[in-house]
This record gives sequence, structure tokens and C-alpha cells, in this order.
Amino acid sequence: MIQQRIAKSRLAIPIMIIYSIAVWGALLLSDIKFWHAIILFAVNLLLISEFNNRNALNRQHNRKICCVYIAIMTACPNLLTDVRAMLVQTCILIALTKLFQTYQRRDDMTHRYAAYLFLGIGIAAWPPLLLFVPLFWIGEAAYLMSFSIKAWGASMLGLLTPIWFILPVLMYLSKLHLIVDWTKDAVPNTEVIQSAFSNIGMSSNGNINMAYIVFIFVILIISTAKYIQLSYNDKIHVRMLHHFLIFIAIPTAVSLAVMYLLPLSTTQGLNCIIAILVAVISPAATQYITLTTSRTSGITTIILLIISIILTIGGIKYGI
Repeated sequence: MIQQRIAKSRLAIPIMIIYSIAVWGALLLSDIKFWHAIILFAVNLLLISEFNNRNALNRQHNRKICCVYIAIMTACPNLLTDVRAMLVQTCILIALTKLFQTYQRRDDMTHRYAAYLFLGIGIAAWPPLLLFVPLFWIGEAAYLMSFSIKAWGASMLGLLTPIWFILPVLMYLSKLHLIVDWTKDAVPNTEVIQSAFSNIGMSSNGNINMAYIVFIFVILIISTAKYIQLSYNDKIHVRMLHHFLIFIAIPTAVSLAVMYLLPLSTTQGLNCIIAILVAVISPAATQYITLTTSRTSGITTIILLIISIILTIGGIKYGI
């Protein structure tokens, strides 16, 4: 089937890298200030490859996760150019990579501290990320089987470390008002909500974002359902790691849907939630492409690829 040919092709990664360069070239032509987002995109591409390799999440074609990541990310140029969202994704990928090293290792405080340290950095960049911390604790206990009181202490130490460095700097620079601004960013105020209601549906950018979110939801549902069906082929270790990612993906997707129902789709946090969702669904999406062999899955893969290209073109034309 076509998806198997794509998965086994050595040209898949070079082609997708050239494709991403073309997308970034078009974005830079519209605004040169997007250059710093390119660096974060390249870093995240390396991180998701390392994340997959360290944990053997895709047992046959471990580099193909890069192709899937590029296809999903480039479908939303508005996300690519959001530096804060890309930074949050960087922190999530590093945190997951480090945290997965603690599988059934209750005494591994080094990796656990590092995981929550980067999660704390992500929280400093985007305060609502703090709501994901309980999910990580539950995931540790249920799927990594490494949570304990001592582990909780290490996680809290990691979360607080960025504050211990940032707070003295702000005090020295006499900019403690930034702490107040940071806390206000955690929950949208009345003005933000009113602005969201007044602007919703008034721009083609909103339509592009909505189409992209539906695209993400379809990938999430298809890849998760298929992985659960085929998960018996994986080792228990790998299966638990995938279930951890699915456990994170479901409430993330629900929060994304809630933002459109409120509606808060014009707030800055939307891209951060999407970035997290892309990071956690990419491994399962890669499994779907590389392990399925039916005609239906082949047609689905082609359709999703075509939609990704259409969304990329639409995002560049109307979204930026």
C-alpha cells in the first residue's frame, strides 16, 4: 500500500525537509522577523526524533516521525510563527523525553527533576501550562509506575527552580509588575472574552485555524483508535508510554474544543494548546502510517496528506 511505500522510502525525509524549507521561505518573504521561529522548529524536529529514538515508540521506521511532524506542523503556518507556542512545545518534548526515562524507576530523581525543570520553563512562558502538571503526576503513577512522595518532591523542586532564577532578576531590574502580568495571563479576563466574542468568525484566519483543528482532531481519533487496536504488537513498556501520550492528548483536545465553544479561539493560548497536541499525537500518527496495510488506511493517508498541503497553502495565503 501507498503508506508502506512512503514509510519505507529513504527519500521521504529529504523530501519533507525540502518541503518545510519551501514553507519557511514563503513565510520569510512575508515577514523576515520569523527567522527566530525557524530555529525553534529545527530544534523541535531534532527533539521529537530523539524522543522517539530514546523510547522506541515507532519500532520499524523511527525516523518517519520527523516526516509526520513536518506534515502536521507546516499545515498551520500561524502556529509555526508563534514563538511562544514553539517554545512551549520545546519544553514539552524535553520534559516527556526526560520523564519517560523514569519508567519503573522510582529512585531516578535526576531525569525527573530535569523533566519538571523544563516544564517549569514552559510555565514561565505560558502560565496555563501549570494545569498539565497534575496530568503528568497521574500519568507517572498510572503508566510509568514511578511516582512516589520523593518523586513528587523532585517534581516540585524542578517546577520552582525557574522561579528562583527569574524572581531575583526581576527584582534587580525593578520589574516585579511582570509577575502580576504573568498571573493575569493564566486566566482570560473579561476584556479578552468580550474581544473573542466580537472577533470570532470575522476573518479567514479564524476559518483556517478551525479547519486545522478539525484536521488535528481527525488525526487524533484515527491514530489513537488504530493504535489501541494494534497495541498488542508492542512491548508493555512501549505500550504504556503511548498510553501516557494518549492520556495527555485527550484532555488537551477537550480544552481545545472548549476554547472554540466559549469562544476563545482568538486568544494567544490557542496555538500553545495546538503545539502540545501535535507533540503528543505525532508518535501515534506515525504508527498509523507505518504499521497499517489496508486499502482504507492507504486512502486515508493520501487524503490527510492532500489536506495538509491545502491547509499549508491556505495558511500562507490568508493566515499570515
